[in-house]
Amino acid sequence: MIKFFRKIRQKMLTENKFSKYLLYAIGEIILVIIGILIALSINNWNENNKLEELKQVYYQQLLIDLNKDKEYIIEKINLYNSRIEDYENYLNTFKKPNLSIHEVLQNQNKLNFATDNIRFQNSTIETLENTGNNKLIPVDIANRLTELKRSQELVIEFTNLNYGYYMDNIKQTGLSGSIPGFEERLKNQPELKEYLNIENNSDKIIVSIEYAQYLKIYNERTNIKQFKEILTNIEAIIELINSDI
Repeated sequence: MIKFFRKIRQKMLTENKFSKYLLYAIGEIILVIIGILIALSINNWNENNKLEELKQVYYQQLLIDLNKDKEYIIEKINLYNSRIEDYENYLNTFKKPNLSIHEVLQNQNKLNFATDNIRFQNSTIETLENTGNNKLIPVDIANRLTELKRSQELVIEFTNLNYGYYMDNIKQTGLSGSIPGFEERLKNQPELKEYLNIENNSDKIIVSIEYAQYLKIYNERTNIKQFKEILTNIEAIIELINSDI
């Protein structure tokens, strides 16, 4: 009987040690899991911080680009308005009756014949798209940036197309023997003027300049309207970015 109780006691002691060991092992596993979770949390926190810092860098660069575009657009609108005013003043010269061919050509030569290459600061938008980092930015801002870039590209495409037609007509005036200001230089060159036969080509020159200027002013009036829409979009994006910084 004594031996029987001794065996039971020994078994209980053994089972007690095993239970303690099992609890210790489970505790160790739990500590390891907690450590891993903490490490992952810290790593995620660091990654999120890096992404947030990167987003802020993009925001600052976008604000620089957008503000430059604002200044550029306002400058262009003022320039175009000045050219439109000059063109309207030219149209008013026809209110005078019986203008001579010479007077018409002189009035045309006072017009602005310059063209412009339209450019926008959209390199940051392109970088966001090309790298896939536009996912860092809220959807509403990212969508507006995409829309802005598309509007900018349409303005550039439209301008290049119309200026192409404009230059074709300006080229025609040159082929007809005249370019802006050339008649003035021919005042003291009667022999050259006669040789070029400009007076007999005056109809072609006047009509070509008329159509060229019409295209140019139409383009610039359209650009003013598109620029104002782009400007509204830019101001909205700047407000959204500032609210998210």
